Amino acid sequence: WGYYRQQTVAARNEMLATEWAQRVTVNTIVEEVATAYFQLRTLDAQLAITQQTVEARQQSLQLTQTLERGGSGTLEDVRQAQESLYSAEAQIPVLQNQISQLENAISILLGRNPGPIARGKLSVVNWPNPTAVPAGIPSQLLERRPDLQAAEATLRADNANVRVARAALFPHISLSATGGTVSSHLADLFNASNFGWYASGALAQSIFEGGRLRANIRLTKAQKRAAVLSYQQTIQQAFASVSDSLIGLRRYREYRAKEQQVAVAAKDATRLSMMRYQAGATSYLEVLTNETVYYNAQLNLAVAREQESIAFVQLYNSVGGGWQ
Repeated sequence: WGYYRQQTVAARNEMLATEWAQRVTVNTIVEEVATAYFQLRTLDAQLAITQQTVEARQQSLQLTQTLERGGSGTLEDVRQAQESLYSAEAQIPVLQNQISQLENAISILLGRNPGPIARGKLSVVNWPNPTAVPAGIPSQLLERRPDLQAAEATLRADNANVRVARAALFPHISLSATGGTVSSHLADLFNASNFGWYASGALAQSIFEGGRLRANIRLTKAQKRAAVLSYQQTIQQAFASVSDSLIGLRRYREYRAKEQQVAVAAKDATRLSMMRYQAGATSYLEVLTNETVYYNAQLNLAVAREQESIAFVQLYNSVGGGWQ
């Protein structure tokens, strides 16, 4: 009876390990869908920006034609305005094609036939920035991660004492500091001088000692140590993932803020140069240059918003599904 009980427990834990491994795949797909959706909304924003730019350049072309007919402008100004307009118009079918392809890709990720994807009502241009990450996120949240659950189930299948393993190898620290930055505890965890997690032979023996009385699964010292090292590596990867996500979110948030400043300055520069051109104080080339800078600044801002949002998704996933 004891032998059959041992086999039943081992088989159950192996099934749990497989189930948690499958959840890792599901979480990866969820992150991929969220990432692709943000990319799709960015393309939507870039298409809307381009369409607005086309309308503005059509008006600029009409202005240059009017001034040229009245003798205040030149044919060169007209040709430059036409070139600027046609260049923006050429981007519309390219963006529309990219949108269709990404919609099909998202549909496939969702297990559907290729087709359109429903959008939220809010435009990406007017999206609120991701909410601030609270300080003091506890590392215990990482215990919900499917990869850690799968690693622990694998240890149980080998009849290890997971409580002992977790107590010895899982750091209980604060992950985030004020402003959603990496906490000093998490940063110190990866300093060369402190990166001392190491599953010694004695630790591996103590982890498996607790399970020896429940079943007679015989593992060599090398097998025990390899099993514990694999679990330790999974923990390290989990903490590294959180660290990378916090750093990435902070950097992309800074990048988005700078791109906002660039877009605001470029918009005002475009307005002022148009006023100067209408007053005859400058050539249309100055207007064209500033319009191009403003157009590119808007596109870059849309991408910056996308990258910040994706970084937020990655952090949300890395801590096991949020910080509640």
